[in-house]
Amino acid sequence: MTLRRQQLKKTKVINNNNTKSKTVFFLLSRYGKVRRGYRTFGNNKKIYFDSMAEANYYRILSFLKKAGEIKDFKYHPKSFDFSQWIKYGIRRYEIDFKIIERNGDEKYVEIKSTSDLKKMDSNSRTRINRLKKYYPDVNFRVTTTSDVRAIGNKLPIPGWEK
Repeated sequence: MTLRRQQLKKTKVINNNNTKSKTVFFLLSRYGKVRRGYRTFGNNKKIYFDSMAEANYYRILSFLKKAGEIKDFKYHPKSFDFSQWIKYGIRRYEIDFKIIERNGDEKYVEIKSTSDLKKMDSNSRTRINRLKKYYPDVNFRVTTTSDVRAIGNKLPIPGWEK
């Protein structure tokens, strides 16, 4: 995806302890500011997130894993390929999160600003519709940024971004 210079705004954000700073990109889109950039977790593990909501959802899943509520999770774990059915246009979909429940069931989660397909951009809408059509047995759901915010307000999650 090519972005114009006016669409990206690079800023330095200083952590609460004022010892480290990180570079965060703000993507100015029709949905508001999206904080893209690297975040540091655990043993100085740097992960690039497409949005602040994805970074916060990662924190929620880390919290749930430590509490023993889920077995494991992965960020951008798998691409679903549509190329055997589709020759032109969107032929693959990389989902944000894969959650493995305690009983071994797998659940895939996509973070979006809205769960209403009519309000999504056409590429997102196409990807979700194709995933439902060509992979009907995949346990998939869309979680909104407001849902992520609501969960974060209820739980004491370290490193939460507002």
